[in-house]
Amino acid sequence: MPIVLFSNFLIMPVYADNNMISVKCKYELLEIYYIDWNILTRQRLGVDDVKQNYDVYIKVKNNNKINSIFAILNAYEFKMNDMRNGKYIEADARLVLEFKCQSSKSLIYYSDGEKILTDNSKYISTLDPLLISKFDFISKENQSLGSESEVSPQNSDQKQ
Repeated sequence: MPIVLFSNFLIMPVYADNNMISVKCKYELLEIYYIDWNILTRQRLGVDDVKQNYDVYIKVKNNNKINSIFAILNAYEFKMNDMRNGKYIEADARLVLEFKCQSSKSLIYYSDGEKILTDNSKYISTLDPLLISKFDFISKENQSLGSESEVSPQNSDQKQ
């Protein structure tokens, strides 16, 4: 399991070849970007595509809410992703979770709706519906992130 959560600290994985080196990082923010799972595109979307062309953007500053989401990710069993032509197989990104630390470092996960991967696509796991249920803009279960989050459509500063 590449990541470990301690109350207020996020242990960020730093990968050197196949070995993981942990770096202690005090997080302060979770940014969530989402493009509807059902939108058809001509080519696979990457993490940067979703971050630039999102339908939904949420900024979470509440540590308890960040811990709740991270605890779910922490329980995932990530495995090494398959390679094709010397590169890790990428998924069509639609959901991006970016955990940001005070040190300006970030830890990014992305999902295509079925799998969840690290930002470099090196590690992969099956997406658990429990994680999706945390986001009311995706889920029908209405377990929202609450008042600490800001939901805004792209190119708009309005809060909803």
